[in-house]
Amino acid sequence: MNNVKFNYSILAVMFPKDQTPAFKQDVQANFLAKLQGVPDFPRFDPDDQASKVLGLIDYANLWRHRPPPGLAFAGDAAVAADPLFGTGCGWALQEAEWLADATAPAFGSDREIDEGVGRYCSTLRSKLSGHFFLISDYSTGRPFNPVEKLTFSAAARDARAAHLVAQFGARSIPARRLLAPGAVAHAVRVNLGAAGRSGAAVVKENRALLRRRATSEPLVPPLAAQAPRP
Repeated sequence: MNNVKFNYSILAVMFPKDQTPAFKQDVQANFLAKLQGVPDFPRFDPDDQASKVLGLIDYANLWRHRPPPGLAFAGDAAVAADPLFGTGCGWALQEAEWLADATAPAFGSDREIDEGVGRYCSTLRSKLSGHFFLISDYSTGRPFNPVEKLTFSAAARDARAAHLVAQFGARSIPARRLLAPGAVAHAVRVNLGAAGRSGAAVVKENRALLRRRATSEPLVPPLAAQAPRP
């Protein structure tokens, strides 16, 4: 049997809610028009489209903190966050692994299973609660706060800062690592010294960043993107 490989891409658009009525008049055509309006966007052939356009309005950020006895939540049933950041499938798979690890040794005893679920919930809070808070906070439509501006500005100038932001964006480190005093202090130093940084040094640091990415192993598997629904 021949090995056949399929490559799929998820295309998504987001826009202000007040544009929804006009968009609904012809979802398919308006979706393609939005994509084609992006500068330098490669041509998309509708014949290659694998599914219909799915839409969603007023998506709620949800965290179920206390499951009833004998029940555990994973995936969107446990944590559902703004799909802008594409955390859904990746978090669901990671949560399932954490749940299995926490409860596998406990089958046969209701008390031990409840204790395992408790350990799983603790892991969930430790690994994802910071990300969930920041995603939910940003989903209000607020602008970047001063710490975010400082951190992202440093990431554009410094390999170490960029690597940290990349890990944060991939959700492979807890959110507190991005906001740790040492990380913030480094971002301040980078931005204060940015005016004297030569272009050659920036290129060198970017190459070092690529090498670090190629050799580093994330703590959490890469996260699959969800298709947000207009």
